[in-house]
Amino acid sequence: MTERDVILNEVVQGLRPMAQGIEWFDTLGPEEQSETLLFLRAPSPKMDRRVSAAPGCARRIHPQY
Repeated sequence: MTERDVILNEVVQGLRPMAQGIEWFDTLGPEEQSETLLFLRAPSPKMDRRVSAAPGCARRIHPQY
């Protein structure tokens, strides 16, 4: 795993605050930012792609829903 993978994984799991992830992203150069965004765009093999999973995912991200 690269440092990028670890940082993004920690942000997604809530082990690292989103603000800290944004600060880290802002320190990257334009090419590294582009590569990171492309990496994030790729689907995760662990991601639940069923439509029926969407409401639960939305509640985990935005508890007010």
